[in-house]
Amino acid sequence: PTPAQQRRVIDFAKLVTHSDDAGFAQDLAGFLDLHKFARYMAVTTWIATLDSILGPGQNYYLHLDAKTQKFEFLPWDLDHSFGQFPMMGSQEQREKLSIHRPWQQGDNRFLDRVFRVDAFKQRYLAALRELSKTALRPERFISQVDELAPILRPSLQLESAEKLARFDQVAAGQPPTASPGPGFGGPGFPGFQSPKPIKGFVTARASSVAGQLAGTEEGETLERMGLGGRRGGAPGRPGGRGGPGGQDFGPGTFVAEPFRNQLDADKDQKVSRQEFNEGFGRWFLAWDTDKNASLSDEELREGLNKDFAPPGGFRGPGGPGPETPPRQP
Repeated sequence: PTPAQQRRVIDFAKLVTHSDDAGFAQDLAGFLDLHKFARYMAVTTWIATLDSILGPGQNYYLHLDAKTQKFEFLPWDLDHSFGQFPMMGSQEQREKLSIHRPWQQGDNRFLDRVFRVDAFKQRYLAALRELSKTALRPERFISQVDELAPILRPSLQLESAEKLARFDQVAAGQPPTASPGPGFGGPGFPGFQSPKPIKGFVTARASSVAGQLAGTEEGETLERMGLGGRRGGAPGRPGGRGGPGGQDFGPGTFVAEPFRNQLDADKDQKVSRQEFNEGFGRWFLAWDTDKNASLSDEELREGLNKDFAPPGGFRGPGGPGPETPPRQP
């Protein structure tokens, strides 16, 4: 970025973090394209894509238009759209996600301030009303699923009979009974609930959005990330807060327990400074396979995979990654 672009970013950040409410409302339109952002937020909220600015605060690009000098939000990585992100809320909460406070509470100063600016809020609600009658109609989504299913089905057939059976159920709008396998957010993960397929979700979501726009429904707000939400949350996590085991969701959720298990030599559920130093010393000696007193990127990667990969390897929604093969027994 040029110095002028850098300054523009800094000035926008200062507006969000330091201006008073009156100054923020007055100057916001000078930095943010309110029309485009209203439509971006309308779609993001309607399809309840919570692995986004609404949740962890990711999966978008912030673009500075060279002509207008205003910022625009560009979405990407939408695989958890249509209420398919199980780390936030229950199925019912995602279907009834509030259109007035759709982000997880307490963690998004930017959205909290923007949604209190009338010039934005009016555009946003107008976009929701318009799109609910056009691009976001349930019958349109259902028709698209029916159109795409036969095109995608042969590829699933090559994968496995189990995946094909699951695909056929989801394409028909039925809750899947075939397991997608172990891994992040899947069966065996604390608080797991198989999300409702697109056909059922969009029907329920359209009804909720319409009710909220009409003022006859209130909508559901979400607390911090964690499986299950207020209803049916995982054990040890009352109120839907936190991640597995009652901890806040994040990288530490996944690495803390393996680190403690391997470093806690006396098994007192704590890691002393001596245990910490000795444990890392053991790892260094074991991972330094060419014995040159240093770890290459490859040696570090192989060591982490060997000592920290869960049974079956690291898995996301798409299965094991290319550099994380399943650990051998």
